[in-house]
Amino acid sequence: MNRGGSLQRAGSFRQMIHGDADIRSNLTAGAIARPAEITSAMLELAEAIRPRLERDGIFFAGIDVIGGRLMEVNVQSPGGLVEAEGFAGVPLCHAILEAIEAKLAWRCTHPDTDNCTLATLPAR
Repeated sequence: MNRGGSLQRAGSFRQMIHGDADIRSNLTAGAIARPAEITSAMLELAEAIRPRLERDGIFFAGIDVIGGRLMEVNVQSPGGLVEAEGFAGVPLCHAILEAIEAKLAWRCTHPDTDNCTLATLPAR
């Protein structure tokens, strides 16, 4: 999620498949990243948590969905952008950096803007 909406470029998302030796779906535990098929139910989950993320001033977060259920919201280290970019060949990191640059530019001209407002400014 980025700026309170799903960061979706050419269907570029990733899923983690656990390795043979470990049930955890972490790359460091032997998991494999693969392209993910995003369902309307997943997008509905993302939309359901959007208001809370906006209220908390969360600019960028990753969500873990397993079996149609929201398991985790990753706000400190969403990860996965490099793999997702590779799957679809689209510049996701570029979109995040552009949004950060826009926020910095806004902050320079509006120094009293609180973080919740700054985090959810619409794309320019």
